[in-house]
Amino acid sequence: MFGNGEPWDRNRKLIRKALELPSFRPVLEDVIRHEMDMAFQNLETYDCTKPIKLGEAFLVPSINIIAGALRGAPLPPVSEERRALKSVAQDMIDCDFRSLLTKFSFKCPVAAKVLSKLLFTDLVDVRNTLNTLRDEIRKWVEEIRLLSAADDGALAAVKSSIIYSLLTEFGFTEVSEEKEAELVMTLNDMFIAGVTTVQSAFEFILMYLSKYPDEQKRAQEEVERVAGSGDLTWAMQEKMPFVWACILEGLRLAVVVPTFIPHVLTQDMKVDEYTLHKGTIGAFSLCSVHRDEKYFTEPELFDPMRHLEDGKIKQIHSYRPYGFGRRSCVGWDMANIELFLMTTSVLRSFDFWSADNIPPQNMEMKSCFAQHLKNFTCFVIRRSHQ
Repeated sequence: MFGNGEPWDRNRKLIRKALELPSFRPVLEDVIRHEMDMAFQNLETYDCTKPIKLGEAFLVPSINIIAGALRGAPLPPVSEERRALKSVAQDMIDCDFRSLLTKFSFKCPVAAKVLSKLLFTDLVDVRNTLNTLRDEIRKWVEEIRLLSAADDGALAAVKSSIIYSLLTEFGFTEVSEEKEAELVMTLNDMFIAGVTTVQSAFEFILMYLSKYPDEQKRAQEEVERVAGSGDLTWAMQEKMPFVWACILEGLRLAVVVPTFIPHVLTQDMKVDEYTLHKGTIGAFSLCSVHRDEKYFTEPELFDPMRHLEDGKIKQIHSYRPYGFGRRSCVGWDMANIELFLMTTSVLRSFDFWSADNIPPQNMEMKSCFAQHLKNFTCFVIRRSHQ
């Protein structure tokens, strides 16, 4: 994600190949359904007369969907791995990476603990968090490598995993300390980016639907008409244009990553009346592009219909939720599948409405690895037909 040079370029291509394998999508869909079912069971224990933080309720599924995709199967329902990964994800959400204290805690963790006590503030131990995640991923890599060597019945369960594909087909067959570190770092980046951004985007989508009940009802009707009570699949996405338009509009307004990774110009170029020279560092402001009145009428308004034309999804050139160029999100299609299946699962099973009257554009946010809603709460109730 933040690397450069030949190894970074090669690993990006290898990840794309693994995600594009025909065997991968069914595994991903199974993991998503499994995790959403578990989340729904957990929601049943909530007091429906009180508002809840719906984003937090779906943090664990977001974590375990990525973990399941990497290792080829969901994590055991009750396990130390689930607890550890939830702690990692929560730290990533709570951590303000722009803060000088956060940067200091990464370089001097012991001194940072003393400083946090003096300032009466909790600092995320970034170094320890990243080490915990690397240890878990390294363990999965070793487990799948051993299964590959044994080639017994247990191997079938992981053959469609990202880790297995990378170990056996795409460039990481060589066992060396350097290669191992490179693989773990690549998977580490994928986990952090995949969990925090998808969880944030999903929360924003639910927030907008909770404040636009007419759009929520129309989306629910489309899900019922297309899927009924059967399994929800990515193949249904084209048959649910309004649902997908709601997701696209949620992503447009969410601005999960307001400014993408900076680029460096490799040659001089002219933009309007400005001349930019080779070596200039520039950043792509998604917030500005997605709220440009030239392309989006009443840009602050949640309007799924702006993505539809004659009942079908239309392409909007200025719509770039996953960035652009070589630094665009490597797992964009995986994120799309997650958001579609997670959103349709909630729409089919629950009615939900905002616990406040705050306009969406005035909702308070916090900037961490990705941008998150700070205090979004809503009421949730199981739909009668469920």
